[in-house]
Amino acid sequence: MQMSSHGRLRHVAALMITACLSLPAAAQPWESAKPKPLSGLRPLIQPTPVPPSHAPEAAPARTADRKPTVTTQMAKPKTPGPKLAARLVPLTAPAPPRVVPPRPATATATARPSLIIIDSRRIADPQGGVHQLALISDQLIHEFADRQAALDRLKNEVDATQAELTAATPEQAKILDPKVKAQQAAFDAQKAALINAYNARSSALVTPVQRQVNDALKVFATSRGAMAVIDRAHFNDTVLMLQNGVDHNALDLTTAFIDSYNAQRR
Repeated sequence: MQMSSHGRLRHVAALMITACLSLPAAAQPWESAKPKPLSGLRPLIQPTPVPPSHAPEAAPARTADRKPTVTTQMAKPKTPGPKLAARLVPLTAPAPPRVVPPRPATATATARPSLIIIDSRRIADPQGGVHQLALISDQLIHEFADRQAALDRLKNEVDATQAELTAATPEQAKILDPKVKAQQAAFDAQKAALINAYNARSSALVTPVQRQVNDALKVFATSRGAMAVIDRAHFNDTVLMLQNGVDHNALDLTTAFIDSYNAQRR
């Protein structure tokens, strides 16, 4: 059972919108900032240096008791003086080291990086996707319906002439062969022109919506604390490692994003 021209054009529209959506561009970091290198760790205990004015003074040497000098001559006895007591100088105790308490960890430093998964194919799906893109798909089908129908008729003519050429005699083949080639060349040229026109019109309609979807996705991911967004359409080619026990289906927030986007643009 062959697909009708409207069904075929709707299928092409969905594929083109998905290709134009280019969700991987939205999955790029929305604030490109290179991580700054660590400036080093400060010691938790910083001893306070003792001021020079508080340095302990050196105790003077103890003066030995002097004995009277004995001579051969009789000298007037002298009363020995009192012994000099050592002068005690109190030592100034150094200030105890000042302990700097560690800074409390902030939420940013301890938060674990998180990610969410968005399926770009579902965003562009006419059934259950973004309403704006579904309307664009219908608009493209309406605008190119006549040209698609004309291309389908030309394809049927090429197939019919080719069938005649297959069953023709050598004399008939000499007449039908140039006709088949001319029809095929006309079909190829008309098909290429239709594709170019369709791509240009699709890009003009989808690009503004694509910007809106990307901006909304940034807000949606940031509000949920996500630091990365992965396109499920390229999931196997993007994720290098997933922690054991993590259910990637629980990270898929495509439905929540589509519902939020459509609700804000009714």
